Amino acid sequence: PKLVPVDLSDMGEFISAVRNRFVFVTCISRCQLKFRQGRCRIEMTGGNWGRATDPDSDLTSIAYTLQDLVIKQQRMEVRMNRSQ
Repeated sequence: PKLVPVDLSDMGEFISAVRNRFVFVTCISRCQLKFRQGRCRIEMTGGNWGRATDPDSDLTSIAYTLQDLVIKQQRMEVRMNRSQ
């Protein structure tokens, strides 16, 4: 097995800046993996950075959870329609 170095510096900066637990928990779903010269870099997208200073509240968490569920459901419907 080959080891691939992973650069987590951008993610580390994001972790120190994020103020909302839901945004933190779901940040990996909005990141990008960049491969170059045998290395991998995890980059936080604008979707993450734009939410980093959102205040932590139950209403915010519920809204983001609902939004993510809708997106996942839409993706599942597209996959099911393709397989028919």
